Amino acid sequence: MVSHNLIREVQGIVQLTTLVELNLSYNVLNDITGIEELTQLKTLQLNHNKISTIESLAKLLNLKHLGLFYNDLIDGEHTMSVLMRCTRLKELSIDGNPCSREPEFGYELLMRLPELKVLNEEAVKELDRDVAEQYYEMYELPVPLPYKVEVPLTNKLKSEGKDPQAKKKCVRFKEVDIDDVEECGHEKDNRKLED
Repeated sequence: MVSHNLIREVQGIVQLTTLVELNLSYNVLNDITGIEELTQLKTLQLNHNKISTIESLAKLLNLKHLGLFYNDLIDGEHTMSVLMRCTRLKELSIDGNPCSREPEFGYELLMRLPELKVLNEEAVKELDRDVAEQYYEMYELPVPLPYKVEVPLTNKLKSEGKDPQAKKKCVRFKEVDIDDVEECGHEKDNRKLED
């Protein structure tokens, strides 16, 4: 824990790549560039600093608990674009930032982060998500959807039980054309095959 100090940057800390929990609250951080190197982090407390952008957090895919109370996050759209990529977040504290003043921001968080169980130290209930959804319906706005991590095609095929490395079965016809060479790897054979 390195909270309640006058830490201005995270450069020395980013060498500790096996950290799973880090508390940098109550410092004077305004830039967290480099923190993306701490990919094992599950809990990160950055409350009461001077942070204005959180782009570095987008690469912390294991993050489950994030504290951002009372910082200088102004750009709600940018902040949302980063937070929604933290798909494993269970707890988020973001109150006290300019971007979180409007209730719409909280509603969008509830819609974009379906795994979120605690928002601003309050348990998220199903009713909260229902209210958020009704807000969008009432104002005829598109309901925000959770961020979908793009899965490479080979992983998708494997999850569907298809092996992308499996050899194709070739069927030879009486005549072989150039497509057979490309599809099956057979040499071009222009002659007719005998029965």
